[in-house]
Amino acid sequence: MHFPSSSESYIGALEALALYELIYLQLLIIHRKINEVKDKGVPKPRVSGGYFDTMIEHLPWDLTPAQVDGLEQMDKYMSSETSEQVLLSADVGAGKSVIAQLACMQSLDNGYQSVLAAPTEVLALQLFDTFTKTVNLMPDTMRPTLVFLGGKMKAAEKREVLKYIKTGDIDIVVGTHSVLNASIEYRNLGMVVIDEQQKFGSKQRESLLDSRTDGRKPDLLAQTATPI
Repeated sequence: MHFPSSSESYIGALEALALYELIYLQLLIIHRKINEVKDKGVPKPRVSGGYFDTMIEHLPWDLTPAQVDGLEQMDKYMSSETSEQVLLSADVGAGKSVIAQLACMQSLDNGYQSVLAAPTEVLALQLFDTFTKTVNLMPDTMRPTLVFLGGKMKAAEKREVLKYIKTGDIDIVVGTHSVLNASIEYRNLGMVVIDEQQKFGSKQRESLLDSRTDGRKPDLLAQTATPI
């Protein structure tokens, strides 16, 4: 690569080096996965006729094959006895939010709360509005309790929301970094979704994953766009 005999040999050396780096990285990941000691999780298998099925039935469009495949893979992770951390990567506008919403529904079908976090108030409100519109398409008897938790909320309003999160009357919490606050007491947290995960610190994620008091950890679904 440093003393090529031709442009072709230089390009060939670069491609070989890229291949070696790729293989080495994959071997490191495989090694870490094999030797990883996972925490106990909260299994959340697919439940027939629940919130998950109801939401799909009332979507105004059909899921794409890629979305169906993503949901099947998520089901395997969520059904596991161990706490799983999954990265969902797709192009902008590919429909990652629907996967996240349905993962929350599957969690709710098993009696667990869910949290969706976004790095900014604007993005968090966008997630909340989109989710609310989807939920409003569902029958009244099958609508989960969805709330927004942001840093700009009035103190009294925030206290009210936190009270109902603690009692379990709120099923799904959408918000900014506010939802990662270790002082928030969740009744039965089973699913954590973080949008644009590269903008969150690892300690912020861990504080939420350690919020249960029974030694178990919820599953984490991190989302990012392909360019990231």
